[in-house]
Amino acid sequence: MNDNSAWEKESKAFFAQADKEFKESEAKRKAELESRILKEREERKKRLEDRSNREPTLGEKQAFIKAKNYLENVGGFSRSGMIKQLEFEGFSFNEAEYAVDMLGY
Repeated sequence: MNDNSAWEKESKAFFAQADKEFKESEAKRKAELESRILKEREERKKRLEDRSNREPTLGEKQAFIKAKNYLENVGGFSRSGMIKQLEFEGFSFNEAEYAVDMLGY
């Protein structure tokens, strides 16, 4: 076996191992992300169920109205962006979260 073919064989083995490790890492990352998303959905579902069993506070109502107005007139907010904007407006995190939850964010 000449030096060139030995080098080719070693490099192929190296890249095959690197590719295998990358795919395993990506599969693990994807599984963790899917698990986190499912957990967040379950938490949100529970929050919505808890909130639907009680009357919203005045602050929650006002945050909802403000968030709805932002969406209708400004748009372009992500869930976290809307929460931050409402907090900037003086609403608590819980009031802001209530508003975006009720809007289906």
